[in-house]
Amino acid sequence: MAVQLIRWFLKSVGVIVGCLVVSVSAALLILDDDDYRRISVYVVERLTGRTVEISGPFSLDVSMQPTLTVSDLRVGNPAWATHPYLAQFGHLEIQLSLRPLLSGTLSVPRLVVSDTQVYLETNANGDHSWTSGTHKNAHSTNGVSVPALGNVKLQNVTAQYINAGTKQETSFQVTSLSVDEIETLNHLKAHGSWGDRQFDVSGKFGILSEALKPTKPFPLELTMSLPDMNITVDGTIVEPTEGNGLNLSVTAVSQDVSKFMTELGVNSGFAGEFHGSAAVAGNISAPRLTKINITLADNKSQAAAATEITITGGIANLNTREGALATGVDLEARFAGPSTSISGLLNAQLPDLGPVDASFALSGNSDTLKISNVEMTAGDRAGLEIGATGGVTSVHLRPKLSMSGLDLKIQANAPTVTAATKPIGFTTRELGPVAFTAQLSGGLSQLDLNQIDLRIGTGDHPMQVIGEIKKVVFREGIVASIALKAELTPWLEGLTGRTVPDLGTIDVSGNLTKNVSELQLSQVNIVADDTDVLSLKATSATTKNSDLGWGALDIDILAKDLGVFGTLLDLPVPALGPASFHGRLSGKLEAPHLVGSAQLGQSVFTEDLVLTVAGARPRLSGKISTPVLYLADIGLRPDGPWQTGESDKDQSAPVSLPFDALRTIDLSLLVDVDQIEGVDMSIDRGILDLALDDGVLQVNPLRFDTVGGSFNINANVNARMSPATIVLDAVGENIVLKEVFSQIHKNIPIDGDLDMQLNLTSRGDTFTDIIASLDGSADVGISRGHIYNRHFDLLGASLIHWLMLGKEARAVPDIRCFVGQFAVDAGDARIKALLLETSATISRASGNFNLARETLDIFVQPHSLTSRLLISTPYRVEGPWRAPHVDYSRLRLAARAVEELALAPIFTLDELAPRLRSHGRAPTNACLEWAPTPSELNRTTTSSFDPVASSFPIDPITATRYVALTDTHVRSGPGTNFGSVRTLAAGEMIEVTGKLGDMNWYRVDLSHNRQGYIWGKLIHPDD
Repeated sequence: MAVQLIRWFLKSVGVIVGCLVVSVSAALLILDDDDYRRISVYVVERLTGRTVEISGPFSLDVSMQPTLTVSDLRVGNPAWATHPYLAQFGHLEIQLSLRPLLSGTLSVPRLVVSDTQVYLETNANGDHSWTSGTHKNAHSTNGVSVPALGNVKLQNVTAQYINAGTKQETSFQVTSLSVDEIETLNHLKAHGSWGDRQFDVSGKFGILSEALKPTKPFPLELTMSLPDMNITVDGTIVEPTEGNGLNLSVTAVSQDVSKFMTELGVNSGFAGEFHGSAAVAGNISAPRLTKINITLADNKSQAAAATEITITGGIANLNTREGALATGVDLEARFAGPSTSISGLLNAQLPDLGPVDASFALSGNSDTLKISNVEMTAGDRAGLEIGATGGVTSVHLRPKLSMSGLDLKIQANAPTVTAATKPIGFTTRELGPVAFTAQLSGGLSQLDLNQIDLRIGTGDHPMQVIGEIKKVVFREGIVASIALKAELTPWLEGLTGRTVPDLGTIDVSGNLTKNVSELQLSQVNIVADDTDVLSLKATSATTKNSDLGWGALDIDILAKDLGVFGTLLDLPVPALGPASFHGRLSGKLEAPHLVGSAQLGQSVFTEDLVLTVAGARPRLSGKISTPVLYLADIGLRPDGPWQTGESDKDQSAPVSLPFDALRTIDLSLLVDVDQIEGVDMSIDRGILDLALDDGVLQVNPLRFDTVGGSFNINANVNARMSPATIVLDAVGENIVLKEVFSQIHKNIPIDGDLDMQLNLTSRGDTFTDIIASLDGSADVGISRGHIYNRHFDLLGASLIHWLMLGKEARAVPDIRCFVGQFAVDAGDARIKALLLETSATISRASGNFNLARETLDIFVQPHSLTSRLLISTPYRVEGPWRAPHVDYSRLRLAARAVEELALAPIFTLDELAPRLRSHGRAPTNACLEWAPTPSELNRTTTSSFDPVASSFPIDPITATRYVALTDTHVRSGPGTNFGSVRTLAAGEMIEVTGKLGDMNWYRVDLSHNRQGYIWGKLIHPDD
C-alpha cells in the first residue's frame, strides 16, 4: 500500500513539474495568474486524463525556483470509482528547483500540504484509480527515482483505500508532519493514525544539497512508534536521488504482537514478543535482504506452553515493479510450541496434539517456492506422537495458492489406543499400542496417501490395515479413491475381547464422493475371504436415488453356522447350522436401511429394517416376516432347546439371562409368521409386536393360532431395574387337546377344548430366580370333552351299583367341565379350586405345584353324582414332575383309572409347557369363570347337588335375539353344574330375556314355556 501511494505521489509531482515548466515558458509572454490557472488545468488534464477543478486562489511565482500556490484543488477519479475525486487539496504550496530537473533529479526545496483528502480505489478487475490505464501498467514509473526534499509541512492529510476484490478498507491520516533543517541535517517529526491506531515518526537524514551533490553516503535514521511495535531504519544511501547503494538495517520490536497482527487481518491468537531484523542493500526498486532474523515468542496467550517461531536467511531481490515479488529466497523456518497455536495461525479448529516441533527450508521465488528438509514431530512418547519428513517441490502463491510435488513420510505411534484417540474425542476399549505409517504425495489439487500401514496391538498377529487412499481432492464429485485390506480375525478379537474363528481377509475399495455438504461412497466393493466360517461380498448398488447419504450396497453373506454371529456379537446365539443373507444396505450413515432376505435352515425371512444411531442408544425398527418358521431351525429340538453340544456342563449352575443387552439398543419390530412348524406341533399365523425403549421391553402382543385355538400374550420386561422385573398376561382359548396329544405323540385318555389364563409377575436375572419369584394366578379349563377310560366313574360310585347298571353305565364319560384355579406365590402354585365334572362323578382336589423345585403334591377326592353311597376312591399324587408317586386304595379297576388319567398329564407337562405360550382373544370356556359358590356342592348326594335355578337373582331385560357362536349347551340353571336341557348349534338363533346379576349368564326362552341358561361369551346379539 505504501509503495502504491509513493508511486502515485511521484507521478503527481511529475505532472506539477510539467505545469511549472509550461509556466516558465509562458512567463515570457507576461501572463497573469488566471492564465496560469487555465494553462495548468489544461496540461494536467491532458497528461493524466482526469478532470481538474481549481475553485480557490491560484498563484505562480516564476523564477529559477518557481513556487506554485493553490487552494481548493480537486482531481477527478475514473467513472467506475465510488468517490468522484481522487484528491481534494485544501491548500498546496510547492517550490521546485529547475536546474537539478535538467539532469533528471526532482528537487523540492519546499512543500506544504494541508486539509487534504485522497481517495484510492481498486476495482474487482484490478484497475487502480490512481493510474491513467489499467492494472497492467500499474508498475510503470515516470523515470524519477526519489525526490530530494527540503522543508516539508503536512497538516491534516488523510488517505482512504478500498479494494473491491478483497473487500479491504484502509484509512491513513497524517495529523502533522514537518521536515526542518537543523545543523546540516533534516529533522523529521510526524504524528498520525493507521486505522484506529496512533503512530509517531521521528528521525533525521541528510539535507537537500547533500542529496543533490553527495560527497559522502547519505545518512538516514528513522523510528516509527506504534502502540504495540517500534520500527527503526538506520544506515546510509550512496546515491539518494537514484535510490542506489542501500546500506540499511531494519529492526522491528513488539512486546505484544497480537494487536498488530489483528490490524494486518491475521487473527492468530498470539500474544507474545516479536523481534525482527534484516540488512537491506542494493537499489530501492529491487532491494536485497540479508541477515533476516525473525523471532515470535508467544508467552502471554492462553496456550499451555510458550510458542516460538523463528525465520532466518535472506532474499536476493524484493521487486517493487512487475514480476515476482521476491526472488532468490533462501530461508529457514522453525516452529516450537503447542498445536493449539497452529489452530490460531490457520484460523481452523485442529485437535490438540500436544507440543509441536517443526522446521523446513524455503527456496526459489515468491511465485514458485520450494519447501525442503521438512522435519516435524508432535506429541510425546507418553501419548500420541506424530512425525513427518520430506518436502514440497513447488508452491505457487499467485494468482492463487497451489502446491505440487508433495512428498511426505508420515508416521504416528501411541502406547495405547486411548492415547491415540484422545485428541479427537473418540473412546473405545483398550486394544494395545498403535503404529501408523503412510506416504503423502501430490498437491492441493490432488493428494495421494500411499503405503498405508496401521497396526494395533502386539505379537505376531496384530490388528492391521494396509492399502492406499488416492486422488483426494477438495471439490465436488469424487474426492478420493480407497483401497484397503485387513485380516478380520485379529480385529474382531481385539474389538470383542473374545476368541473368534479364522475369518480370513477383507478387501474394501471404492470412491468417496462429495455432494454439496455430504460425503457419499460409490463404486464400493467389499470382499471377505470364503473361509470355512464366513464369506462376505458387498458391492455398490445401481441406483439413482439422491436421498441415499452414502449410496447403497448389495450384500451377500454366507455363514457356515449362525453361532459365529453370536460369538461376534456376544449374544447367546446357538450353533444352528448354515445361515445366509442377500439384500441391500442403503440410507444415511446415521440411519442405515437394510432390506433383503435371510435363510436359516429351511426358514426364509424377509427383513425391512432401519438402524438409527442419532439418539442415546441405537434404535432398530422395521418388520421381519416369514411364510414358515421351523422351530428346529432356531434350536427347538426333541431333546430340548438349543442343544450346543455342552451336555456335560453343569446345568444346575444358574446362568444369567442377557438382560444387559436390553439396555444397549432400542427396538420397534413387527414380526409376522404365517406358519410355525415344530417337531411335534404346527402353529399358524403368528404376530409379534415388539418394543424396547431404554431397557424396557414391551410385547404387545404376541399372537398365534394352533391346534384349533389361539394364544395371546402381553409381556413387559424392565431391565432398568436390578434385578429385572417381568409382567406376563397370557390367554389361550379353544385348544383342541386331542390334536395336541396327537402332535406330541402322547396317548392321553382325555380330549376337549382347553382354555387358560395366566397373570404372572416375577423378578430376577437368572431363570432359576425368575421361577422362584413368580407371583400371580393361573386358570385352566376344559370343556366339551371326554375321558377315554370306562373305569373312571368307578372312582366315585358303589361297585354293586356300578355292576348292576350294565354296559350303559360303563360308557366313555363326558367331561362337563374341568377347571383349575391356582394362586402363585414365590414360585409355588397353590390350588385354589380344581374341579372335574363328568356325567357320573365330580372330583375336587387340593394341593400345590412347586415350580421352583419342580415337585407336586395333590390330593383328589371324587364324588358320585348317581349314588347316595359315600364309597369313593380318593388318591394322592406327589413327588417330582418327571416321576410322581400315586397313593390310592380300593379296587384294581379304580387304581388303573387313577394311573391312566392322573399320571399321564403329569408326564406330559414338560411337553406342553413350552407350547402354551401364546396370544388370542378373551376365553370362551365357561369353566374359567367357575367358582365354588353353591353350598350344595359340598354335599355328596345327587338329590342335594342339583341347585334350584330360581334361587339366583335374574334381572329381566327386553327380549333380544342372539346368535350362537359355537355349539354349546343350554342349561337348566346359571352354571356348568346344572344339567343340559338342549344343545344350540353354531349360528342358531335364540331369544334372551334376562341376565344373572354381574355374572355372565343369560336367561333364554325355550319351547313349551320353558326357560334355560347359557354362558354369555358363547352368544352374540344378532346385528
